[in-house]
Amino acid sequence: MSKVILSLYLGLALGFMGSTVKAEEPLLIGFISNESQGFYENVVKPYWNQINQVSSVNLVSLTPFNDKGEVDLKQLALNIENAPASMRTIYVHWNEKYDPRHEIWLEALRRKVDGGTRVAFFAGMAKPGTITFSLSETLAAHVPKALILGELVGNERLSPQHFYGPELFSAFKTDAVAAGLTPLHFVDLWTIKSQNQDLDDSLSELRRKKRKARRMWPTVEYFFGR
Repeated sequence: MSKVILSLYLGLALGFMGSTVKAEEPLLIGFISNESQGFYENVVKPYWNQINQVSSVNLVSLTPFNDKGEVDLKQLALNIENAPASMRTIYVHWNEKYDPRHEIWLEALRRKVDGGTRVAFFAGMAKPGTITFSLSETLAAHVPKALILGELVGNERLSPQHFYGPELFSAFKTDAVAAGLTPLHFVDLWTIKSQNQDLDDSLSELRRKKRKARRMWPTVEYFFGR
């Protein structure tokens, strides 16, 4: 085999291998929370390992903390902006009454949505001893096209402390060790099932299914099958 042919063969082979590696790059789901630093490693990851459907989807924390153990909002915005293309979805385990100080990272989320990234929020709950309020007053309502997901307790109902409004896309019977993690099952399957759809088509399909549902809060299985 001549050196020219050999070089051409190696070049084609390496190019094929490179494209194969790229095609097999794991999909990522970004996770944002205002819980304490140990929450992700000690609570979220064990739950994720339990419910994750395929090994080709990984959960990654985007939440940075400062020296005081508080969420660094400026760095959070940078982490969102610098998220790789393989991060198809971001799940925000954080919702509270809107405050302009959060605009720095909410704006970063909105830009990601404009670029086709899927975003879902946990609807959230009022803290013990405080009153609840409408979802329209919360952080989640300031990210258009974000799905807002809730949790059902007891006889498949929303907790009295649950933030509520027509913006709530669906709610699922909780099976998690901490409030707000159950929707990760939906987010996981949404990422997998819609990876070949653009964001608008994916949202249209989900909303069409919801309109046809016979129950107020369709299950994860209803949307994606078993």
